[in-house]
Amino acid sequence: MTDKHIRFLAFSAAFALHAALLFFKPLSFENDEYPHPEKLRVSLRSYSPPNPTQTNDTESRPKQQPEKKAVTRPKQKRTLKIADTKMPPTIEASPSPSEKTNGEDASKQMASAAPSEQSNIGDYPSLIRKRVERNKFYPRASLRMNHEGTTVIELGIAPDGAITGIVISSSSGYSALDDAAIHTLERSAPLPPPRKYGLGAVRLTIPVDFSLY
Repeated sequence: MTDKHIRFLAFSAAFALHAALLFFKPLSFENDEYPHPEKLRVSLRSYSPPNPTQTNDTESRPKQQPEKKAVTRPKQKRTLKIADTKMPPTIEASPSPSEKTNGEDASKQMASAAPSEQSNIGDYPSLIRKRVERNKFYPRASLRMNHEGTTVIELGIAPDGAITGIVISSSSGYSALDDAAIHTLERSAPLPPPRKYGLGAVRLTIPVDFSLY
């Protein structure tokens, strides 16, 4: 073997040694940078929750609200108001102020009144009833439904024959017939003046009858 071959082999061996050192050195560094992790010991202890605080039963229970009582309102009675004018205070016929006299003259005039005049005073209510009967009309709807009845009306009459008040004292049972009775009296106005019969303001009870047969 020549010197040339020996030098080549020596050079190759040195090169291989250096290459091996360069290859294994980073591995050793890596192992130094990342040491083996230490083992951790974990111990578990039993845990018991604290005893719950006892509360009073009165605090835990909801408060009962007082029951609301239903308030019942009294029913209001309905009244039928026909006219705003006030009725005369008395039913009895009274003489007009122009015909009143004082003392014994008044009694003498009443005693000496002619029988025909006295009969006219008694005939005045029947005269009004006849006039109301002539102006009476039957509602068509009541005729179709065969409604019958009698409406009794308290009628106030002024000395000059004007109607001062109309009040239903007894209903026929049908509003249509009651309205027709009021309308009949309104159509009959003005009525014969009571003063012509020796009367003042009067109040009469007038029955208005509605019958089909």
